[in-house]
Amino acid sequence: MPPADGAPRPIRVRRPGAGANPLRDGRELLLSFAFRCNLACTFCYVEDGLAGRYRGVSLDDARRLLADPRLTDGVTRIILSGGEVTLDPELPAYAAAARAVPSVRHVRIQTNATRLVDAAAVWRLLDAGIDEFFVSLHGADAATCDAITGRPGSFAAIVAGLDALRAAGATVVTNTVICAANVAQLADVLALAHDRGAAASELWGYVPRVDADDVRRQLVRVTEAAPHVQRALAGAEARGQAVVVKYVPRCLLGPFAHLQSDAQPRLVIDDVFWKDYPGYGCLYDGLCAAAVDDGCSGLSDTYVRRFGWEEQALAPFERAAAAPASAAAPPIARYHSWAHGDAGDAGDAAPAPDRGDGDAAALDDATATWCSPPAAWWPAPPSPATAPRAPARRGDAVRLRFAGDAGVVEVDLWPRDPARACFARTASLDLTHPPMAADATARARPLLAALAAQLTARDDGGLAAALRDAAGAATSAPAGPARRADGDAGLAAVATWPAAAHPAARALTAAIASLVGDGRLRPDLIEPSVALRRPDAWRLLVNPSPQPAAAAADAADALLAAIDAPPWLRAQARDWLGDGRIAFVGLATDGGAPRTKLYLALADGDARDHAAAVLGLPRLDVDVAMVGVDAAPGAAAPLAIKRYARLTAADARARFAGPLLALIERHGLLPGELRLLASTRVGAGGDGRDEALHVDVHAFAHLALGVAWARACGDDDAAARIVASGRAARVLSETRGGGPRHVYLGGAGAAAEPA
Repeated sequence: MPPADGAPRPIRVRRPGAGANPLRDGRELLLSFAFRCNLACTFCYVEDGLAGRYRGVSLDDARRLLADPRLTDGVTRIILSGGEVTLDPELPAYAAAARAVPSVRHVRIQTNATRLVDAAAVWRLLDAGIDEFFVSLHGADAATCDAITGRPGSFAAIVAGLDALRAAGATVVTNTVICAANVAQLADVLALAHDRGAAASELWGYVPRVDADDVRRQLVRVTEAAPHVQRALAGAEARGQAVVVKYVPRCLLGPFAHLQSDAQPRLVIDDVFWKDYPGYGCLYDGLCAAAVDDGCSGLSDTYVRRFGWEEQALAPFERAAAAPASAAAPPIARYHSWAHGDAGDAGDAAPAPDRGDGDAAALDDATATWCSPPAAWWPAPPSPATAPRAPARRGDAVRLRFAGDAGVVEVDLWPRDPARACFARTASLDLTHPPMAADATARARPLLAALAAQLTARDDGGLAAALRDAAGAATSAPAGPARRADGDAGLAAVATWPAAAHPAARALTAAIASLVGDGRLRPDLIEPSVALRRPDAWRLLVNPSPQPAAAAADAADALLAAIDAPPWLRAQARDWLGDGRIAFVGLATDGGAPRTKLYLALADGDARDHAAAVLGLPRLDVDVAMVGVDAAPGAAAPLAIKRYARLTAADARARFAGPLLALIERHGLLPGELRLLASTRVGAGGDGRDEALHVDVHAFAHLALGVAWARACGDDDAAARIVASGRAARVLSETRGGGPRHVYLGGAGAAAEPA
């Protein structure tokens, strides 16, 4: 059952960047809050892009998430970041919540240190449990630093803050964003950090976020930055200073390549943050040994749009040249106690694949564990054993699918476009692949390398056209159901589902169509659901609540009247919605008699007391967020009543361990970051008690969880109907003991789930 509208957006736990793996056990966890700052750095997106747009992790959310062992097991460092977190008066409480995690040894804040010039301020934070300070230092002198921060006097304040931290014995790591304003003085910046007592330093390549077109011209070409970065690293090495470099291509760092790592902590932030997160890529991504989890991300999309792919400057990274044996644990890795390889150093990188010499045998070897039975697909066929399935058209691309015991690899062949991010490029083609988990990418890399070599050898400039023609002939099967986003089309699609011919179903869809046509009901408020492995079931809910109270009450009454709902149920819906509260109305047919449905959202204690009174229930617990009523047409009393109670992650695992929670976690989500409800259904006579888990996934349409849940339950037909509906899943449910499982879909016009 969809939770009430108006609930806070879920917080997303995820690790960014190319090859990032949300499920990998992490040593670091970053909580983001306090999206305000007392500086205005020209390249920073906190004030421009975060403040006012995203909600930070509230203190209550932080405490709830940090109590979830699935999130915190093995975490030894928690980072508190914003914004300038020292502006938040609740910072000590966040630190206390972090320190309460049993495995945590260090609590770090990201700060500009300008508010730490006073020793008393430093000691207040140390006493609160903060022992590490990640200090932004973007210039080696006042003129440069103050120009970047937009605040005269900021350089003097930052240096004074560094001195105060050193005097207190605090651990300091500095971070410097490489930009046009400071690239020539990177060596001096690192020297200053060392002189002021920093235990380590990090250099970060600049990636515009809000200034996505780099109007401020702070993006610096990597070929220009590389000599300055190498000179800075040479000076640091001479001083014994620990340094790591992030988001600068590893192949441009020469003898210091082992200091590059794009490793990131798990990040807890509003999911909206990811919608405009920059993409990264490299022409050699499929061939380069550095393109592994936590390795080299390549170039940002913004960079490529401005400067291109740097085809002549970058080169696939070979493991033999990655780092001398003595550098197996680079200085920054030793500082973080990551000597076993978690820092992503090149010494632990996967072996570089052979780039191939055009011999078909290379492709034969690479695809030995992947390929389906032979089927030639390109104009000049290689060895038959190398061929995947016949190609399929996906827009302008031709998709190749290699399937076998080791899994599935899909490669898209696009007409060449210099602006496209791809892992390889031939005379007329760009080669890309959909996102894959880190282990799958590692297994697939030899196949990708051999495929790129084969296509490069065969492409004389006309292969794109030849493949397009071949794919067109191979994909002449009729297209699937049309996916249109408008409300009428969405309702029409639902009306064709199995069991939709039931008289009650036809009556409800006709009433909905009439209300939509008259402008009395918004089409995006129609929310169907799918009962998995139950083709005889048909379910549809309407949430009129976002409309004005009187209009919502009238629409609900008209719909319930159309399906012969009992008068008492109609009156309850009309009164509830007329008071401005949230309610859903609808119908379920499960092969037998239809059931009219009413769900009442309980936003506060008054709503709980009112619902209990009108339904004749005992006082409802504070955790009950919704009650549902099932009634037969014209019946004098309910058939059943459901209570939907909020559920903690620990309780969910204890009561509902099973396929649904496993599916959620396989997709990189944690129960502790999602809204969970446990429903308890009791029949009118107290019989037929059952319990179900409901997981709110509406913020993650891009993960296609509705389709995945349908397929996990063995219902491919339901998965196809979800895709064809053009709607995203709002809630997934699973009943204990092998009972019913459902996918509740959102209204038309919301983001659709990908196929």
